[in-house]
Amino acid sequence: MAGSIATPLRDLTTLPAERRVPELRLVPQDPGRTLLEATAEAEIRRGAELLGMPTGPADRAIADLGIADLLPRHPRDLSVGERERVAIAAALAVDPTILLLDEPTRGMDAAHRAALARIVAERRTRGLAAVIATHDRAFARAAADAVWTVDDARVGTRVLEPQA
Repeated sequence: MAGSIATPLRDLTTLPAERRVPELRLVPQDPGRTLLEATAEAEIRRGAELLGMPTGPADRAIADLGIADLLPRHPRDLSVGERERVAIAAALAVDPTILLLDEPTRGMDAAHRAALARIVAERRTRGLAAVIATHDRAFARAAADAVWTVDDARVGTRVLEPQA
């Protein structure tokens, strides 16, 4: 496959993955494998700290995802859904232009799925492009403005009506 990845700041296409940050962030299907810090708070704040970025986006992600109570805990001691939320907060902490989420609602209850959909939708209005791979159709309807489906190796596209 061919294509390009660009933001208003720069073309990311030929850059190695580690140089695409902060514009592009990926939260993989099993973010527990990428959580390396001793506390959830360190995990969330470390990327922005390394890049010399402000703490505001991290603070907002923590509040929006309702994870303040998880901050002192070790990421491996968290449930699957809690790890997902910590990893998403870490991605949002660098205020990316493009956010890639692979099965982000795994292990989340309905309230947390709804909150995540609101967060993605709200950030889209401020310029975030979110690409989400999910089997969670209700989440896709709540978070997306377009859906690509794959069925028997055929790709279909559908633009969704704005949520009321």
